[in-house]
Amino acid sequence: MIPILLILTTGAAVSDCLMSRITNAWLCAGLLTGAGLLILEAPGELPGRLLTALLVLVLLLPAYLIGSLGAGDVKLLAAVAFLLNRRQLIPCVLISFALGALLGLPACIRDRTLKRSVHFALPVFLSVLLTLAGSAMEIG
Repeated sequence: MIPILLILTTGAAVSDCLMSRITNAWLCAGLLTGAGLLILEAPGELPGRLLTALLVLVLLLPAYLIGSLGAGDVKLLAAVAFLLNRRQLIPCVLISFALGALLGLPACIRDRTLKRSVHFALPVFLSVLLTLAGSAMEIG
């Protein structure tokens, strides 16, 4: 799952930074590849992971509706929720929002406004890297 997660978030970050959007085709390809691998490796985990991804979608829907997150960002975090295990998910999401705030802060200060957008796929990608590194350090 880790290679799929890294490819998915890297591509999403590049796409978001270059085109200011994350394509549905990219997200679907990552999810379908992850689901296929999960079915082969641990089919019993599929229902729980689907529910986790759905829960993330539902919880982040208000942020999308008020314009705090784009639809692609919400779908990306749901895909990340599907591909990570539950123990990694909460730190990853919290780190994503913290990094998003830190990356947006200089522009907010410079422009003297709180209405600044950040290519949120970049903080998501960085948080995945940090979460996976933290998990690897726990194991090793």
